[in-house]
Amino acid sequence: MSFRTHTLDYDPSGGVIHEQKLDNSDYSSISTYFHRNDADLSYGFLGGGGTRISHLVDVLFPSLFPFFVISELMLGFGIVHFIGKLLDPLMQPLFRIPGTGGFVAAMSFASGYPVSAKLTTKLRRQLLIGREEGERLVAFTTTSDPIFLIGAVSVGFFGNPKLACALALVHYGSAIIVGFIMRFYGTKRSTDGSTNPTTKKSTEARFSIRLALRAMHEARLVDGRSLGELLRHSVTSSLQLMVVVGGLVVFFSVILEVLTAANVMSFFYNIVQGMLTLLHLPLS
Repeated sequence: MSFRTHTLDYDPSGGVIHEQKLDNSDYSSISTYFHRNDADLSYGFLGGGGTRISHLVDVLFPSLFPFFVISELMLGFGIVHFIGKLLDPLMQPLFRIPGTGGFVAAMSFASGYPVSAKLTTKLRRQLLIGREEGERLVAFTTTSDPIFLIGAVSVGFFGNPKLACALALVHYGSAIIVGFIMRFYGTKRSTDGSTNPTTKKSTEARFSIRLALRAMHEARLVDGRSLGELLRHSVTSSLQLMVVVGGLVVFFSVILEVLTAANVMSFFYNIVQGMLTLLHLPLS
């Protein structure tokens, strides 16, 4: 079946109206053109989301999920309380946080963000740290993981794996310096422990393995969950958190693709390039 129609083209030089005929081949070409452009536009918007999904499955999930499950199990078994008692004499004078903050710092340095935020929230809900102590703790434990520093930064950005040690020293060293500076953050009342009973108990504690074992045993009795129930809850809560993290990654990736397609990001790129030029810094 063939479709035909007429179009009128106006020639402004001679004032003549020309009549043209369109057949079904012309309609096919026009339909193919719009279909191809719609597909390219959709791929541009959704391509970033698909890339981030593969990044979530290949990188984020194996690097974060085991640490989430292990941290939940250690909280349930009372190991966090054991480590906290042992680290109280160190963490209180340096960072003005209970010894349990040392566990958060170690897990965060090993697995990166957002493990520190998750563990700090857990400690806050269990009344092991106060509000200002949690703020100080998150301030210096929100770091990158070693895999990111070695693979993405050293090899990917700089092309030199020998820089990994120097980058790790600067990155984690600066985090510790921030923690030491943040020890001066907070009111005087929170310093003497009058607003947080856990702080007062921590300052009176001393290094003792016996007290640490007692704290771990008491925490285990308070938790009361069996091994199977604890493992099930750890896996379930960790999966829920991974869904949230993955959803945020995909959502903001698609938003970035939309802003890039609308040439909004190029405006900010030009501003940054202008600033780098004024400062006589290289553009790449």
